[in-house]
Amino acid sequence: MELLITLSLVYALVFPVALVASLLVIWLSLRRVAKVLAQVEAALATAANETAPLERYLHRLHAGTRSAHEVGG
Repeated sequence: MELLITLSLVYALVFPVALVASLLVIWLSLRRVAKVLAQVEAALATAANETAPLERYLHRLHAGTRSAHEVGG
């Protein structure tokens, strides 16, 4: 019976520590992922801003391609 009590006490002490350690690792990993996603968002915003002037040219090109396809097809 004493063995069961001892094991229960050890488990009661080790489990919360292991749980806190696991949750801390998960939290740190999620923060790292969030940081990387913020960098990706900034890079995509920069790319969108830098390529915005091309929109009118691409629109004309797509319109011309559609017209040529309708005439030829």
